[in-house]
Amino acid sequence: MELKPITIEQLEKINSNHALIIVSNGKMKIAELPAYGEVEIQCHEKRVKRVKQTNATTF
Repeated sequence: MELKPITIEQLEKINSNHALIIVSNGKMKIAELPAYGEVEIQCHEKRVKRVKQTNATTF
């Protein structure tokens, strides 16, 4: 999962069915959600600090 910069004008042209859009500190970024896994957003002082994807396999 890769966060890419995006503008408001580009939002209308999104072809993804499942996407994560984050607006923080005057920046907007988009990432396509994975088919499986967990996405964790860590915040610090009302700002997004880190976005982490975790994949686990159930046996």
